[in-house]
Amino acid sequence: ETTLYFSPCTCAMCEQAQFVFIHRHPLEVFLSSVHMANTTYGYMFLQQPTNDGMLEYILKQGELLLKEYISCVDDGVVEAGRNLVEVSFEELTQRPYETIEKIHNTLDGDKFVFGVGASDAAYPRKLREYCETQLKGYKRNTFDHVQLDEDVERQLLQRWKFQFDRFGYRMKHT
Repeated sequence: ETTLYFSPCTCAMCEQAQFVFIHRHPLEVFLSSVHMANTTYGYMFLQQPTNDGMLEYILKQGELLLKEYISCVDDGVVEAGRNLVEVSFEELTQRPYETIEKIHNTLDGDKFVFGVGASDAAYPRKLREYCETQLKGYKRNTFDHVQLDEDVERQLLQRWKFQFDRFGYRMKHT
């Protein structure tokens, strides 16, 4: 997962920057973060962190990063249609061509990729080729087999409730 830290300072330094914010169901984000911690964080520490320490780190990171992003949106530092597009991870993985096209059209696609602008006749073909070749082998992690501890789920739902509310996700993932 790639995260860009949104802050008014970062956005002010990059006035011409355009942002694509991809949101994902918070339970999936949490489980993906736990997976990343379990598979990579062991190589980053001199001492093995405790499970409680890692849980707190993941929950706090989810609070801080998303609250800062929401603050930038609410304060008008970034604005949908001007320099921001929000899409769901679900939308991007299920309909990549249409979603990328929406992003390009919203953020002045003529400044974008594939060596052609969105108004160029070759653009639809280049975008379709990209989706069919570059994204062809993508396999997303699934966490259907994971059962959260009741206390962990309670903490997650309590501390990340604002994410569920902001992006319209149901508390139970279906």
